[in-house]
Amino acid sequence: MRVRRRLLLRRLPVLLTAALALAALPLRAARADVDLDREVARLVGPDATQRTAAYTALNRANDAAVIPKLLPVLSDADDIAQYYGVLIIQRFPKRGPPALRKLAAARSPHLRVVAAAALWRAGERGSASTLVKALTAEGVSDAQRATMLMRIYSITDPGVMAAVRGFLTPDGVPVVVQAAAYNVHISRDRGALPALQGLAEHEDAGVRALVGAARLALGDVAGAESLAAALRAGGVDTSALSRVRSILDQAKPAPASVLAAIHEGLGTETNPYALRMLVELLGQHGYAAATKDIRALLEHDNATVTKAAFEALARLPGGITADAMRKLLQEGEDARRLAAADALRRADDASGLSVVLEVLAKGERLEDRWEAARMLGGFRRPEVVPPLLDALADANSSVRSNAWSSLGSVLRALFPYRRLDMGAVGYAPMDDDARRAAGLARLRTWWAKQADAAW
Repeated sequence: MRVRRRLLLRRLPVLLTAALALAALPLRAARADVDLDREVARLVGPDATQRTAAYTALNRANDAAVIPKLLPVLSDADDIAQYYGVLIIQRFPKRGPPALRKLAAARSPHLRVVAAAALWRAGERGSASTLVKALTAEGVSDAQRATMLMRIYSITDPGVMAAVRGFLTPDGVPVVVQAAAYNVHISRDRGALPALQGLAEHEDAGVRALVGAARLALGDVAGAESLAAALRAGGVDTSALSRVRSILDQAKPAPASVLAAIHEGLGTETNPYALRMLVELLGQHGYAAATKDIRALLEHDNATVTKAAFEALARLPGGITADAMRKLLQEGEDARRLAAADALRRADDASGLSVVLEVLAKGERLEDRWEAARMLGGFRRPEVVPPLLDALADANSSVRSNAWSSLGSVLRALFPYRRLDMGAVGYAPMDDDARRAAGLARLRTWWAKQADAAW
């Protein structure tokens, strides 16, 4: 044992040198200068795609000189631009807080909320009073007030939490009540339980469902029956159902009464997006009693429902066999073939990889192509890198974004001991054509060297 230890100590400098050499091979590139004035103008402009691209560029620039350019224009910008602007400003620990204090006094209630929330999260607890005043300001539309409630998730100041509870009223507007109910769930505010219990008979089905789920998450087991009753009654909008799903994801296994109500909904729900969420919930919670009905949805007209059914069956015992899935790789719509390929991959069977690559390159539906780009991130193999690099040049931003995310997952799996700095390569899916082309060229050059090396 001592001999081995001495040998290891003698080799340690060599081993450290080799490890450092690997760590010193990140994907790095000199970042192009960013025109701050141009990007700020795009950030506050009306085009959503341009706004996202500008946000990406300003984050990459990481230049505090953007702060005085943002301050004069954010008050007149829309909610999303204000939110993005505050996210950028709060990146700078020295110059950010003074700017945020100015924005916390802006005329826009939404801007005051996001700025004060950023200050509170940075440790300035006195900003809570600004939050309360902005949240309860008069003249704010219901939609914007709901958005403001979304911006303060996880803020646990007693005054703020009391203000949020104030929106949990039987005569409250559904979009606001739903946002408040989800907020108290995120904040783990058990003090809100009496207000939630008072909403059990609210006229809006989405409110009743979301309130029941929030009660359940906060420890009120009677909330399960309230949630089940709301689901059985129908009429739960997709926004509320999405939030219910998020809450139930943290409460596994969900109560049997809730899963039974979800199961019943398979036969009556006509909205394909809602139906997809019901199927996903049953699969995630392993509700085997629904297996037969989920299998019937493999022939549903909507591709997203079919995909959800495949994924759910792959989680359920005896839901679908590997042989059946391999057969489905060769027939039907691309969405079904992709779903089968993904289900097989989850079972450590990569036989569907060729289908995913084919759809990414030649798929007729855009939704199938960006889904294929996303799925490739799960195939941690060298042969998926070149197709993903090709997809980074796709004309569609969703395909590029999914390919970029997948490429990062694959490369980190292939090179687990290297410090691969994907953010510094000079490529971003929402950049302009010239920047994307330059970053992609660097990526291709780097990968060519790795592909030629011994694996």
